[in-house]
Amino acid sequence: MKDAGAAGLIGHDGTNGDDLNERVAKVGGTTGSLGENLDYGMSTAKDVVLQLLIDANAKNKAQRDNILSDSFKMMGAFSGPHSKSNTMSSMIYTYDFINNPVTFALVESNIQKFLKAPVNNFPNPTGYVRYT
Repeated sequence: MKDAGAAGLIGHDGTNGDDLNERVAKVGGTTGSLGENLDYGMSTAKDVVLQLLIDANAKNKAQRDNILSDSFKMMGAFSGPHSKSNTMSSMIYTYDFINNPVTFALVESNIQKFLKAPVNNFPNPTGYVRYT
């Protein structure tokens, strides 16, 4: 997401040419099918899903097929800035994900640090007041 969004890429390959299979292999692996839907420019999750389900401007209905496929039972979704389309969303689908133990341990450690951090260490968003 950070790579493609910053570079303004459209499509499934990163700036170094890696594809979805190569990116997933860096953090673990999959069994069965693997797929990805990409959306550019939508600002809400509802708009992204509707755009992908309607799939009106596509030559085929691959985006819709991914969402409705029985071949997938897991999904991860990510959204972030895109230098040309303002926003970018990626949904990755698989039948099953195999965690890389090293990567999983790092993610789990970061989640635990976040959950244990005192709330007072986070700044208030502009215009909001914190009540304790």
